[in-house]
Amino acid sequence: MKKLFVLSMSLIMLLGSVAIGNAWWWDECKTKYPIVLVHGAFFRDKNMLGINYWWGIDNTLRQKGAKVYVSNQDPFNGVNPRTQQLANELAYQYKLFGGPLYKFSKINMIAHSMGPLDSRNLITNYAIPGVCAAGSCNSKVATLTSISGTHKGSEVADVLYWASMKFRFSARLSAML
Repeated sequence: MKKLFVLSMSLIMLLGSVAIGNAWWWDECKTKYPIVLVHGAFFRDKNMLGINYWWGIDNTLRQKGAKVYVSNQDPFNGVNPRTQQLANELAYQYKLFGGPLYKFSKINMIAHSMGPLDSRNLITNYAIPGVCAAGSCNSKVATLTSISGTHKGSEVADVLYWASMKFRFSARLSAML
């Protein structure tokens, strides 16, 4: 009876330590290079209502072993200013001791909505200060994954552009009268 009890307790402790070990050392999402999540227009990581833009995907990836950085460029600006902000953020994160990009040679980018435009513009036209020269940042990006990217334009953007042009025309017309 005593041997059965010791065997049972040993088995319980062994299984418990394996379960705890797996919870602390998950690496099923570990990648060779860190992941940079690039958000789209009108939102940042958290919006005014406290809603997480990535719906917790970033935290889940971290918990399962991935190094993740979430970009924070201006959600209400055009592609070029957003791209410059993204380049500056990445430069800072590459230099930040212990940061998610520190000492990595490349990154995996996952971009949503307007984020792929910023990311593609960064890769082909911009420099990441201290990391890569303008036009050569493709050597620093292992992958770019586009999720619902606006590669062929956006009907919403077309309507906003049309409305702003109409507003400008009306303002000019009333200034002349």
